[in-house]
Amino acid sequence: MFFRRLSESRGAEATNGIHWSDLPMQLGLALKCAHVDHCLLGLQGVLEMLHAGEAAREAGQSGLGGELTDRLFYASRALAASGTETLYALQARLAATP
Repeated sequence: MFFRRLSESRGAEATNGIHWSDLPMQLGLALKCAHVDHCLLGLQGVLEMLHAGEAAREAGQSGLGGELTDRLFYASRALAASGTETLYALQARLAATP
């Protein structure tokens, strides 16, 4: 139980260094917030790479290449979908709370 709880708390770390689990909320809610946080930051990183690749391509450089670009688009869609799904579940949970 101790190590499982420790692992769950580590999963609630925010991208800005705080821990969602340190805020006044239940651990399950903190984990959902951390998941959305991680999806958004991951999506930002993927989009920055795509933007840089496109800028390189427009400047006549090789850029990322078609296959890698496609994979990054798939990753961005997956991150957006996962974050959105978690956010909607969180919204439903909060709406159901008296």
